[in-house]
Amino acid sequence: MSIIQKVVFAIVFSLNIGMLYVLVDMIPEKYDYPHLNFLFYIYGSAMITLVLAAISCSNIF
Repeated sequence: MSIIQKVVFAIVFSLNIGMLYVLVDMIPEKYDYPHLNFLFYIYGSAMITLVLAAISCSNIF
């Protein structure tokens, strides 16, 4: 991976994590279960990472 791809990856990942925080804030308090936020962050981070990895592989091959 070139340095440009690494920078783009970091920027896109950071923006998507920021959007994840916004989405968590939109959940009403009556649906706020103890570990829901943690699981949501794990799921969101996994999806973001997989999409970025797919794009990276597409650019390489």
